[in-house]
Amino acid sequence: MPDTVTMPGQSKIAITSLSDAGGAEISGIDLRQPIDGATADALRQAWLEYKVLVIRNQEITEDEQERFCRLFGELAGLKSQATATKTLWVTNREEPDRVT
Repeated sequence: MPDTVTMPGQSKIAITSLSDAGGAEISGIDLRQPIDGATADALRQAWLEYKVLVIRNQEITEDEQERFCRLFGELAGLKSQATATKTLWVTNREEPDRVT
């Protein structure tokens, strides 16, 4: 099992390396809640170190997604041409009822 590091902050997140090639799973965080400065710093550091962050089982709104993404910098402003949503649905699973 890869190493897990627990970072201080409001949510005491755990960062678990997924492989030697990169990627880390973040647990112990609820993206519906505001994220304190120490946790935001730990997330940014993990992103720089692991390049890909996996945060499972989050039921968040588009506004909560946007707030989380802004922790890492300004947003590019890209969005789906087919919908009025702020986000673009990207998946490797076929879901014919989803418009992207």
